[in-house]
Amino acid sequence: MNNHQEELGGSGYSSRETPNRQTQMNKKERRKYPSLRSFTWSEDPEKSEGQLLVENTVQEWYDAKHATSSIFEIEFINSLDIKQCPFCESNDFTKYGHKKDGTQRYICKECGKRF
Repeated sequence: MNNHQEELGGSGYSSRETPNRQTQMNKKERRKYPSLRSFTWSEDPEKSEGQLLVENTVQEWYDAKHATSSIFEIEFINSLDIKQCPFCESNDFTKYGHKKDGTQRYICKECGKRF
């Protein structure tokens, strides 16, 4: 570490050499953080109205963010005839696999965007 880095309290790593914290963390370290959807009162049979409100609100937010599509919705979406890229309106695109829910994905050969 040079004097300038010591003065600034630097770590001696350049921005390209800085280890990624996510890759350094092993599975045991990641497990020690509790789920954001579990609460200290989760096992308590008698919950206050405030606790019920918090649990229900968090569950609603989770369900909205992780919405699942029915088989019929996925079949309908996959049956639509895609004519152009929604980003650059090019007709030069190709199939690019499926999402976890089974929805067909595409990639545009012009702009490289996936949709």
